[in-house]
Amino acid sequence: DATFSNATKRITELRSKLGGAKGGMLVGSAITAGGAYAINSFFENIEEKAKTSAESLENLTRKAESLGLSFKEYSGLNTLAKLSGVDLDPAISRMTEMNKAIETAGANGNETTKILDKWNISLRNSDGTYKNFTDQLKTLAEGYQKSIATGNSYAYTVEVLGNSFRDILPLLKDYNKYQLEANELVKTGFADSEA
Repeated sequence: DATFSNATKRITELRSKLGGAKGGMLVGSAITAGGAYAINSFFENIEEKAKTSAESLENLTRKAESLGLSFKEYSGLNTLAKLSGVDLDPAISRMTEMNKAIETAGANGNETTKILDKWNISLRNSDGTYKNFTDQLKTLAEGYQKSIATGNSYAYTVEVLGNSFRDILPLLKDYNKYQLEANELVKTGFADSEA
């Protein structure tokens, strides 16, 4: 390796300029000090990265709790948001509002349930429990994609999604693509390396 050869040559030249055994000890001490400095710098860098990662993890946990989501679910949604370049928090808040409206609808329903029924959208599983937010987002994305195909995307956006979803329409439009990318990141272990 040329770099190693060049370094060895310089050390030999420096040793001969300094003269004999004392020069060799000085050079050896300098190399040891340089190595210690490099090792110290390496560990300081690792320490800083660990601190940053811990802070990111703490921020994700706090955010998940504030939105009423599990860390795992929010982490997955956060990965989708990063991949698509959108902020999902307003949409998550809107989905929470929709769930509360469904919960309080009663037998006759309310405006929210009637709109969702009109568009054949269900935010519940077949057993009546609520889908998790990732699956709800997928359901809403599928509805948006169908509305695009039928030329009704404006009406769907206004009636079902509201302003909270306006900024994430690119994610909804290409949801499957972003979900596949997010799944690949999770498989490789690179998801949520930063908050």
